[in-house]
Amino acid sequence: MVNPVWNRFVIERMPKWLEWCANNPLISHLEMLEKFIMTNPYYIVDIDEVDRNDELLNEIMVSEEFIYTLTDKGLKVWYYSNFKDLLEVVSIYAKNNRDIRALYRVLCKYLWWFERVYAYVREGLAKKLEVQGRSFK
Repeated sequence: MVNPVWNRFVIERMPKWLEWCANNPLISHLEMLEKFIMTNPYYIVDIDEVDRNDELLNEIMVSEEFIYTLTDKGLKVWYYSNFKDLLEVVSIYAKNNRDIRALYRVLCKYLWWFERVYAYVREGLAKKLEVQGRSFK
């Protein structure tokens, strides 16, 4: 059974992902992403700049807009999930779409990097949510 929060996230984001893939040179972006990962293995996201500066990261794993729509129970599921839960949902779509499959392969290949970046982003968003009075831990 897939994570319900990540499932909803992917369902809502998939049209944007497909549009982005159709309008951008995906393979070039993925190659640049791989080079970036290899040259910046300890990259740390500036949580306050994510939505503005990192289109690919924002589209794949971070959407404050989406997170703010979750109930406290949904936030709890999201907070205690990991990047592998997202990949499990994406794998379903990767079977039927070559662009999503190419993206999925890169996400799996560099899982160590995406897990670390996601954990850092998740913690930053959790702090913002707690300051706003949300209770989910």
